[in-house]
Amino acid sequence: MLCEKVSGDCIGCIPQTYGTKCEQNCSANCKNKLCEKETGNCNECVAGKFGDTCDQDCPGNCRDMLCEKVSGDCTGCIPQTYGAKCEQNCSTNCKDKLCEKETGNCNECVAGKFGDTCDQDCPGNCKDMLCEKVSGDCTDCVPQTYGHKCEQYCSANCKDKLCQKETGNCNECVAGTYGSSCGQACSVNCKDRVCTKTTGHCIECVTGKFGNMCEQDCFCKL
Repeated sequence: MLCEKVSGDCIGCIPQTYGTKCEQNCSANCKNKLCEKETGNCNECVAGKFGDTCDQDCPGNCRDMLCEKVSGDCTGCIPQTYGAKCEQNCSTNCKDKLCEKETGNCNECVAGKFGDTCDQDCPGNCKDMLCEKVSGDCTDCVPQTYGHKCEQYCSANCKDKLCQKETGNCNECVAGTYGSSCGQACSVNCKDRVCTKTTGHCIECVTGKFGNMCEQDCFCKL
């Protein structure tokens, strides 16, 4: 019950009132009905409102109807929208149409797309049309291809033309060849021209030969 001696103006107001003599009620849109004594401006707003006296509605796409008191910008967006006031729709190429509030960049892409907003096509040789969101590199390749974007073809010397995505090294070799890309020929002294993929050592030798490569002559007498 304190007031100025001369004017009778209140020194302070009880909660939920304002004015020189605290004769006015704070707006019901003020959170807890609390406002500034001099202006009646709200300290904070109830959900769904913004402005000095919280008399304006937050944009409809604000998550939980919450927005900044001064600007009216949404503190967060409902799913599938973005922007300061969540007024824009995320790209249909965003997985589940979910994107970042500030930029509209997709969190993830639908199959077959990559890029910030998933507006670029994955390379055609990506298995299941799946590629990395940032680089566009394939996560895996369709059979008989390899490379970051599966743009290269496995060697014809690879069995069934199958090779490793990263290196192009053959999984197995066709008969008669060996090496990482099966580019070397097994020794003619290997039985059936069959040798190990890594070393080229013969599995068996033709009659009359011995050694890793069956390069030496037997001297056995019958």
